Amino acid sequence: MARSVREIATLVLLVVTFVLWFIAMVTPGWFVFSVETSLTKLEIQMSLFYIKICNNGICASKTYEEFSSYRVNLSIMPEFIELQLEAIAGVILCGICFILMISSSSCSCSKRATTLAVVIGSFIAVVSESILVIRMVDANVKASKILNKAETMLTTINYDMDLNFPYSVLITGVGLVSGVSSFVASIVFRSSLKENSGGQVISMAPVVHP
Repeated sequence: MARSVREIATLVLLVVTFVLWFIAMVTPGWFVFSVETSLTKLEIQMSLFYIKICNNGICASKTYEEFSSYRVNLSIMPEFIELQLEAIAGVILCGICFILMISSSSCSCSKRATTLAVVIGSFIAVVSESILVIRMVDANVKASKILNKAETMLTTINYDMDLNFPYSVLITGVGLVSGVSSFVASIVFRSSLKENSGGQVISMAPVVHP
């Protein structure tokens, strides 16, 4: 049975959302800042699972466990385990929704139940990723204020501190747009299944001749 335009649109939006959220989850662009002097340049890029440190162009990745003794210095950051769970939940739920849409049978009853699960799953995924974005935007704003104060205090020393654009947050935000769109598309698709089902019930009613 050929898929409808609404079903295809939902599938495409789910794929786009999954790809964007997965890329954002694994890239070190949630929190990016650099400290530069006349002799050195140190850049720190934070992923949800590791930290990438570049010292004069030489980069190395470290896990957060290796920085456990410096956790107090990262107090502006939300708990990383919570951020990781929010990101993973969004990606997994989006993937499950796509699999459910693909594997649903041609039976309208089965598709209605499956699409309801997709609607619920995509809603939870969007909420989870929204919380993640809000928390990381807040952390970046706080960090920007702290760095500005520190740079003001160190005006007598040749320090240049910059908080770079958190591109992973942007990617997740774009994914939220497609995620909300897939949520709406799944609702519209389920509504169309209800309409088609209603039409089938009427057409299957026995004809009574006088």
